[in-house]
Amino acid sequence: MSDLERRYLWLIGFFYPGSYGHGRATELVGTYLQLAAPGQRWPTFRDVADLAGGGVQQHLRATAATSLRPGLRLAGVLALLTGVALAVRWSVLEVQPSHEQWSPPPVGPFVSLGAAVWAAWLLTAVAFAVDRGRGWARMATGLALVITVAVVPVSTLTGLLRPPLFVLVAQAALGVVALGAGGGFPLWVRLLPLGVVAATVPIVLQSLSSGDSILGYYGYTIDQTLTAAGITLLIAAVLLGVTLAARGDAAGGWALLVLIGPIGMLFLREMAGTLASQWYGGGPIPDWKTLATSAIIVTTTAAAALLFTLTIRHHIAARPDHRCASCGAPARKQLPNHDQAHP
Repeated sequence: MSDLERRYLWLIGFFYPGSYGHGRATELVGTYLQLAAPGQRWPTFRDVADLAGGGVQQHLRATAATSLRPGLRLAGVLALLTGVALAVRWSVLEVQPSHEQWSPPPVGPFVSLGAAVWAAWLLTAVAFAVDRGRGWARMATGLALVITVAVVPVSTLTGLLRPPLFVLVAQAALGVVALGAGGGFPLWVRLLPLGVVAATVPIVLQSLSSGDSILGYYGYTIDQTLTAAGITLLIAAVLLGVTLAARGDAAGGWALLVLIGPIGMLFLREMAGTLASQWYGGGPIPDWKTLATSAIIVTTTAAAALLFTLTIRHHIAARPDHRCASCGAPARKQLPNHDQAHP
């Protein structure tokens, strides 16, 4: 056995469930070996990504989580709508004069590098509307996610102001989930992000006329905005989950599980402020330590909830009384004419 073959087998054992048959693994390795370049000793990055994706699919099949993919798409749409609404709100702060006690250098006509972030997010609304299964929405969302993350090192290198980390982290979390939306939706769904923009603009203009927006990224109104977005996203996910569950569709429940992370990130500053009060005393003024700790707590909780649910589904699906004795299919999700196929 060559080193390359051994490494492919190790990757399959790492990414794929233990129930994946030895014969199938050998066949899969043989395919990769046929496509390998002469003298190749290590799997290519593309092959590793391909094996990782195939392993995820096999794990989902093993857990019988057939409604997870629709749940990911539903969660992606809700995350995209929330991200677009926040982008409209934050865009207003970029065109207002800075009222901070210290005067950061402007970025052209804008207050900070955040202008590029919010412009990219508003572009996703347009791309989603015109996407007819060509992948434009996912590419635009990916671009917005990259720009959201990139402004942090760019700000460090240039000394230009950027939005606060708790704003960018929440937006990035929404972007990661929004990638799962994909395309191929009916027209009325594709127009929802543009509808959110149209509905959010009057609210933002009203806030602007009342003078709330002049407080900038570090004013108290930013906490209100993030909290309102988190509560709205949570209520929407719960209502959709209950409605779909009443129709026997678990996609809404999976969507809620996937959205635990982004929802928690929208409350990141409040959580960090609570930790700061307990650790340091005094007012709830978060720092990078409390923000990092809060982000770790949210990420760990979200991942644990999803993995716990997948594990429970796996054990339920693996029970003998939940399997067809002839074909091994989950008995509660038999295919049409299943009884006729196995008399």
